[in-house]
Amino acid sequence: MEEVIKNNYDLELLTINKNEDSTDGNVYNVKTSNNKYIIKIYDNLESATNMINLHNSLKDLYIPRIISTKDNSYLVEYNNKYIVMYSFLEGIQIGKYIKENDNTYNEEVVRQIAKSLRKLHDLTENNNFNLKIVDFANNLSRKSVLHFDLTKANIFINNNEIGFIDFDDSKYGDSICDISILLSFLFVSKKRGIDNKNIKLFLDNYYREDEVDLRNEESSYIKKYMYNWINYILDNHEFDSSLKDSFLFKMDSINNIEIKIDL
Repeated sequence: MEEVIKNNYDLELLTINKNEDSTDGNVYNVKTSNNKYIIKIYDNLESATNMINLHNSLKDLYIPRIISTKDNSYLVEYNNKYIVMYSFLEGIQIGKYIKENDNTYNEEVVRQIAKSLRKLHDLTENNNFNLKIVDFANNLSRKSVLHFDLTKANIFINNNEIGFIDFDDSKYGDSICDISILLSFLFVSKKRGIDNKNIKLFLDNYYREDEVDLRNEESSYIKKYMYNWINYILDNHEFDSSLKDSFLFKMDSINNIEIKIDL
């Protein structure tokens, strides 16, 4: 692979190493004389093309950028698979950030996460990326690209700028699905319980003041989407006992989450 990278990219390659945190084993860390990059290897052309198109359409968001080859292509064929190179997103994962800050969320950080997720949804109202369509609870009117994997590891903060990485599990559907996933990962945990204060703060900043009707409509489905999403995750993935317990705790906590709806 090293020769393929050297031959196709205008980079002074120093090292290329497999990313051990990747569950699929298709991610590599690249270092050059003055930069860092991420390589992902896709099994088929459709998946690679979908991710290229999605990333290139989200240039107003703080996300990894696609690095072009010497011949201005965005991918390289390699062993009947496809290489896509991404810029390295600077910053710190939200999970590490809160550990360094006494396991608490700064209110401004919660506000910025909410606004960044809303921006992602506003930019992707149409399914122009051939993504799988999901519908966990109801056919709501507002739809968008769903990141669908908004874990603490996939949300970054860099000088108060919020970024997202790893869109490979992206879907298309009701925007409330992403909200439910994010609230579940960030504010409901076995260790810290339910953070209803920051759930409200997030929703207050995700929705605009003139969107009372939209917020009421969608908020009434948050818990249902949480429940159906957790069932989907447990049915489609194999987890060790501790991680499975974490998801089961989230499911058991749903009824205690406070979602205030102004009728």
